[in-house]
Order: sequence, then structure tokens, then C-alpha cells
Amino acid sequence: MTLPALPPIAPSPATEPTPALAAPSIPITIEVEPGMSTNQMLLTGAGFVVVLAICFFLQRFYANYLVRERKLAPRSANFSGMLMFGSLICVLMLAFIGTMAGAFFRLPFILPLAGAALALGVGSLMPLFKR
Repeated sequence: MTLPALPPIAPSPATEPTPALAAPSIPITIEVEPGMSTNQMLLTGAGFVVVLAICFFLQRFYANYLVRERKLAPRSANFSGMLMFGSLICVLMLAFIGTMAGAFFRLPFILPLAGAALALGVGSLMPLFKR
């Protein structure tokens, strides 16, 4: 049994072939402050992420110091270290808001963040003054 030959298929001259999994094109616009470019914003954000990682390691070193030198229970030392981490995050957010946001957006955030940073910082230092 033999199959009949199929006629050749000619491509349509008006359209170009498109891949089946082509991603749709979506225009994205990012509005920035007049004096700051997108690259500066990305570098600033990356710098804050690096500082955040450093703060995390400082929290671990602080907790280990409290356990080793001050003979504090590990649970209390970790809690105190997390309070210090929270305080450093609040300070980092204050710095980020101060450098990136416009003056209108800064006002509602400065006082609560500064108060939280102060309260968390004092709470993290309390084990140093016990005894």
C-alpha cells in the first residue's frame, strides 16, 4: 500500500511566521524624581540590600556575644539580637526614605520610624545593663 503524494504548502506572502511562545510586549514606564535616574535608583536599592545583609550578620554576632560574654540565655540573646535588627531596619528605612522619596512623602514616616528605631534600640541594649 502506498500513500498519495501531498501537494507542497506555500507560505502566505503577507504575514511573517511568529513563534508559538512569543512573549507579549508590554510597555513599562517608571516615573522617577527629576534629579535621579533609574540607574542611580537601582544602585541605591542594591546598596541598601547589601547594608541589610550586613545588619543581619551583626544581629547574629550580637546574639553570640551576649551568650558567650554576658552568659545570657540563647533565647533572650536571640530576642535582643532581633530587636537590634529591627532597630537597624528602621534606621535603614529612614535613610532610604530620606534619599529616595519626595518631601511630601517623608513627613508621615519620619517620626514613627524614628520612634520605633529608638524603642527597638533601647530594648536591644537592655541585656547589657542587667545585673
